[in-house]
Amino acid sequence: NIYVTEDTGPSSSWSLSSDMNDALPGGYSAHADWMNGWDEEVMRAVVENCLNPAFECSVGLLADGTRLVSVIDE
Repeated sequence: NIYVTEDTGPSSSWSLSSDMNDALPGGYSAHADWMNGWDEEVMRAVVENCLNPAFECSVGLLADGTRLVSVIDE
């Protein structure tokens, strides 16, 4: 994850790798690649319980009484 901090600068200075025209603002090309690594059932719960009804599901809450926890690989 990349977060907006004083070190990374404001997001208004960021651009997508497909932004080829420096005269246009960052993100103008509107192209990005996305790869889903979520478990399908967890992703369904996020979409149905959080995204579709526009609920704030921070800190791993899924708005259905469950909460995601970190998996630590040893």
